[in-house]
Amino acid sequence: MDIRNLYKYGKKQHMLSLLTKGEIQLNPASHYKDTTLPIGAIDPEELSITQSIDPIKHNAKITVYSSDRNNLKGEIKPIGVIKETASLTTDYYIYCLSLRHDAQLFEAFQADSYIHIRNSELFIERVYKVLDDFLPGWINIAKPVIYLNENQYLFDKPDVCFCKKIKYSYQREFRFCCLPESKQNNLTPILVNIGKIDDIADIYYKS
Repeated sequence: MDIRNLYKYGKKQHMLSLLTKGEIQLNPASHYKDTTLPIGAIDPEELSITQSIDPIKHNAKITVYSSDRNNLKGEIKPIGVIKETASLTTDYYIYCLSLRHDAQLFEAFQADSYIHIRNSELFIERVYKVLDDFLPGWINIAKPVIYLNENQYLFDKPDVCFCKKIKYSYQREFRFCCLPESKQNNLTPILVNIGKIDDIADIYYKS
C-alpha cells in the first residue's frame, strides 16, 4: 500500500491526545447519521450504497418469482433506470483520516488543528496491532474510500464499508473498518490507545 502521508483533522485537545497518547476513537457506522455532527462527518448511508443500472447498457433483466419464491414465473426487461442498493445487516466500527492536506477540511469537520502522519505504514501497523488485540475475532481492514456517482454502475458487489457518494470525494478519505463476527446493532463509541505517535507525526494549528 503506497500511502506516504495521512492527515487527521479535529479539535486541538483531541489531536494532542492522538499525538502524545495515541488515543483514537472508533465510532459505529450508524453514528454518522447524527445530524448534529460537523457537515463533513454526516453520512446517513454508511450502512448502504446505491448505484444506478442502465438496463440497455448492462442487459439488465428482472427475475419474477411466485409469492412464496418457489416458482420462477419469468423475466421482465425494465424500461427505465434501476436503482440498486447494497446494504449491511450489521453495524461496524470506523476510524477516518484523509489522504490530503486541504484547508477545506477545517470547515468540513469544524477543526482547529490537524495531525500530519509522516510514516503512514508504521501508523497503520500500530493501529492494526491494537485493533487485533482489542477486538479479537473481528475483521479489521484499512484502505482508501472509493467514491461512486449514483448515476453510474461500477461494481456488481460494492464494498459498502469503503464506498461513499461522490459528494464526499473532496475528503480523500482513508479509513479503518472493523467488522464483527456476528450481527451487532448496539455498538457504542470506544477509545483505544496505540501509544504516542510524536515520532512519526506532527501537529499543526489553523492559522
